[in-house]
Amino acid sequence: MLPGSDRPSEESTVPHLAIFASSSESLPAALHDRIETLATDLARRGWDLVFGGSKLGLMRVAAEAFRRQGREVVSVIPRAFDARGLTFADSTEVIHTEDLRDRKRIMADRAQAFLALPGGPGTLDEFIELLSLKIVGMNAAPLVLFDPEDHWVDLLRLFDSMRGGGFAHREPREHFVHARSATEVLTALPLPGRA
Repeated sequence: MLPGSDRPSEESTVPHLAIFASSSESLPAALHDRIETLATDLARRGWDLVFGGSKLGLMRVAAEAFRRQGREVVSVIPRAFDARGLTFADSTEVIHTEDLRDRKRIMADRAQAFLALPGGPGTLDEFIELLSLKIVGMNAAPLVLFDPEDHWVDLLRLFDSMRGGGFAHREPREHFVHARSATEVLTALPLPGRA
C-alpha cells in the first residue's frame, strides 16, 4: 500500500513486531538511548515494525532505529492525528484509521508478537487489551512488557492484588513476559517467523 492509504496492503512475508510506547517528549535521554539500542537489536534480528505511527517520544525513537536498519515501518494512525502533522515521516507504509480502537485492531492483525515499552494511558490500554485476549485464549502471540526502570511496578502489584483478591480467574503474569533488560526482551521474543 502506498503511504497515506486507508486500507492495509497484503500482509508482508516478513513478521511484524507491534511496539506500544509513549509519545511524550519529556522523557530522559538515557531512556531514549536504551530504547534505541533495543529497537536496533530487534531490527537486526529481522523484525519489521508496526506501531502507532507517531513522530514523537519513544514511538519515534523506535521507528527511527528500525528504519536505520533498513526495516519496514508500518504506521497505523488515526486521521485526526495525521491531520495535526503527527505521523512519522519515514514510514514505509501509513494506514489511516477512524479512531484508536481501529488502530489497535489493525496493529493486532499485522503483528506476530507484541512489545510494550514504558508509556502512559495509551500504552497501558494497548497492553491490557492484548493481555485480556491472551488470558481468555483469543491471542497466542508473544507479549512482552519492557520495564527497565520499574516504570510498570505498580501495574504488577495491581495484577497481584487482583489475583489475591479473587478478581482474576487466572494469574495475569503467566500470560506475558516481564523483561527488565534488553537481553530479556530478545530472549522472550522468538526469531521472526517462529512466533
